[in-house]
Amino acid sequence: QHGVPARVICLLGLDDGALRGGTFDGDDVLGLRPCVGERHPRHESRQLLLDAVLGAGERLIITCNGADLTTNKETPFIVPVVELLDVVRDLTTLDRKFAPLVVRHPRHGFNERALQPGVLQPGNPQPFTFDPDMRAAAEARRLAQADRPEFSVSPWALAAVPLGTLDLDALTEVVSNPAKVYLQGRLDMRVPDEAEALDDGLSVDLEPLELSGLGRELLAVRRRGGMPEDWVTAARMNGALPPGEMSTTVLSQVVDQVGNLEGLSLQWGVSLTASDELLIEQEIVAVIGGTRVEVPILGRIAGLVDGPLGRTIADIRFSRPKPSLQLALAVRLAAAQFQDPDTDYVGVLLTRAESGVAAAGSGIRIRNDGLKRDLHAQRLLAVIVQVYEWATRDAVPLFDKASSALWKGEISKVFSELPNDLKNRHMGLLWTEYSPESMLYDPALPTDPEFMQASDLRSRAGTLAAYLWGAFREHVELIDEHGAPLELVADEGGDEE
Repeated sequence: QHGVPARVICLLGLDDGALRGGTFDGDDVLGLRPCVGERHPRHESRQLLLDAVLGAGERLIITCNGADLTTNKETPFIVPVVELLDVVRDLTTLDRKFAPLVVRHPRHGFNERALQPGVLQPGNPQPFTFDPDMRAAAEARRLAQADRPEFSVSPWALAAVPLGTLDLDALTEVVSNPAKVYLQGRLDMRVPDEAEALDDGLSVDLEPLELSGLGRELLAVRRRGGMPEDWVTAARMNGALPPGEMSTTVLSQVVDQVGNLEGLSLQWGVSLTASDELLIEQEIVAVIGGTRVEVPILGRIAGLVDGPLGRTIADIRFSRPKPSLQLALAVRLAAAQFQDPDTDYVGVLLTRAESGVAAAGSGIRIRNDGLKRDLHAQRLLAVIVQVYEWATRDAVPLFDKASSALWKGEISKVFSELPNDLKNRHMGLLWTEYSPESMLYDPALPTDPEFMQASDLRSRAGTLAAYLWGAFREHVELIDEHGAPLELVADEGGDEE
């Protein structure tokens, strides 16, 4: 019952819908022609609020939504509350947002404003929170930050965690996308794909990504022994292709490019359909934090064929060549060579060319033979394990084409390729304000691993690129389709320009 005096009166949830509206229902015949003395909804709502104000002896507490649930932007109060605040502002001093009478609370209980004494309630020695666990966590976080040394650290730096048994796929992932290893492996965070806008228009052409998708579909069909003609028929029935002869042109391009990949695979002596697998179960000794650690590695390597160059790990993709693909192949090759040292392994990477419809191929093998080759494979894996350990506790400045260009001294490519590398949704999330200048000149941080401190290179990204790609050049040899070695040339001082 309203209008009863009390020492403290609380009105909870005074938002839209809490008070009756200012208009009559359309079916209310009497309400359409109101007479003097009859009840009025708008006046009644104000009367209820006035009764609460007059009935409060010491305090009147009103709670309502102050921010949007989805955007967290401030939302206006309902009209009766605004009118009440205007009256109060005429009687006392309030700022534009009615402070200190109005206190806007954060929606999240872990917000620092709710966990600091006197922030939401000036003069209150206790923080405004009902959760003792959140308060204890906030105090522990402040204590840890107070004890942190006063030098530059990465904003993504976390405490190191012991390495357990590693999956071989995780080691190939870290050289391709270290940001994904950090976000998914350490933070258990999944970054969603960008939602595709629905297009009800008639498609007259395909985007490059859509063309690549068709190429991967056909390549998968050919791996299973299917025929291109059957795939073309199924693709036409899908409804995603341009109409008529325009789809014929697109499908012909895809079939021709996959055919080029098949032709190139025959030159390298690898097959699309026949492949074996190799189980990996080994231990690698790596230096982590100044201590030698034995790290177990488990995994499975697919795409093994017996070719003219030896036991071949074939990686055939309908994509443009990327340096990370070569690094990932080197990781699998080193694992296979270390697992089975008596067998001569080579790695073959077949992709589309940099441009056009042609195909491109490259081959690699671990340097030397016998025990020396086994040592090269182990040392390369140890370097990858070090980079992986770093990626589990910090954002690693390793980018696909930009890091390779930086190691080779191709500074102009750093400026052109870094924006493309940052289009990756994981990279873009961690490196929102990263620029080519940052890549060229940001120094290594004291919290970086020891191998980052031993270099005299000025750039943090340049130091990592030199360490990783330098290990690739030291332990891996490039070969052509006949097995003849090729030389890999890089300007190690390129990032000093």
